[in-house]
Amino acid sequence: YGLAGSNFAAGNRYGATIGNAWRNTQDPAQNPNANLREASDEWYQYVLNPKHELAGIRRLGFWYYLGGNVSSAFLQLMSIVQFSGPILSTISGKKQSAAIELSRAFKDVMKMLVFNGRRYQDVFLDFNKLPDDVKDDTLADVFSGVIKQGMAMHEAGMPQGGGVVSQNQVRQRNLRTFENTIIGGIFNTFETIARLTAYIAAHRMMQQTDAMDNAVDFFKDDADFQSAVQRNNGVPTPRMVATQVIEETFGVYGKLNRPKYMRGWGSVFFLFQTYISQMFSLMIRMFLKKGPAGKIALTKMLLMIFLTGGLLGLPGMDEVAWLRDLMRKQITGIDGDTRAELRKMISEVSNPKVAEFFENGVFNAFANVDVQRRLSFGNVP
Repeated sequence: YGLAGSNFAAGNRYGATIGNAWRNTQDPAQNPNANLREASDEWYQYVLNPKHELAGIRRLGFWYYLGGNVSSAFLQLMSIVQFSGPILSTISGKKQSAAIELSRAFKDVMKMLVFNGRRYQDVFLDFNKLPDDVKDDTLADVFSGVIKQGMAMHEAGMPQGGGVVSQNQVRQRNLRTFENTIIGGIFNTFETIARLTAYIAAHRMMQQTDAMDNAVDFFKDDADFQSAVQRNNGVPTPRMVATQVIEETFGVYGKLNRPKYMRGWGSVFFLFQTYISQMFSLMIRMFLKKGPAGKIALTKMLLMIFLTGGLLGLPGMDEVAWLRDLMRKQITGIDGDTRAELRKMISEVSNPKVAEFFENGVFNAFANVDVQRRLSFGNVP
């Protein structure tokens, strides 16, 4: 009864606000664009439906591709390097270093690792050990889902948390526990570590006035951020900026933010493409809508993607290489491999390690770990 009551109360907490906003989008006087009205209505009806489409197939995909995979889990930390860090360094205040603050936050988060006595099955962290200076706001956003997102489970349509089951459903409970702890636990733990690190660093940096001023200017055209500020009587807070940075650089998952082509059978064919599509969208917004500061942030993002994923890890470069090989085949009849040619060209003027770095990034070249495909944005979603 307690669980059912809490679910009902949580659903009603924002139900009126969401419903009013949806009705406003359906008013031709306020929203004359018929296509937008239709899209808004489709989205509203889609996210209200609690059923996950084709969840069984998607769960199998998660088990096969990501479940229990330590390397995939570890790569969750790369969002800090490729996207959170560049934005934080762009909006940082005087005498602030995003790298130092992120390193400090990561050290604090790693002190929270625990295996027994944890609050959540799928996250091996003790949230009681959060740093005191950010504890209240951070806990609030753990509970809100900004930090403890469970992205892979959202994408796979896997059930999370408590469920109302009878005593006879022991197998279901055991499977749920196995999925949360073994299959999803490693992945969700690293994802939460990454989100916590970026959140804490952003929160601490925004306690400096000039950094907050930079952030307000940087997010001045963002509707979500401006809505949060308006609800707080026009006063921005470190929590608002930290939340915005997380949602921008890690993404929002599940039915709430799924593009139309990723619904229905698209949720199977484009499984785990949500992150890639959202990061492409982020980079486009940095270039088109954020002014000079956005272009600086984008430049830093591309630099970090190059360092971690190589030249062919840059957005669209894999597609360019494929198109070049295809056109050469069609025009000249000669088969070729742009990757191999790039590696040979650089090796001739330097050495194989440098060539490997330029092609696939620092981890492949110097750590002998083949993760380029997981880190790159060479393929357009």
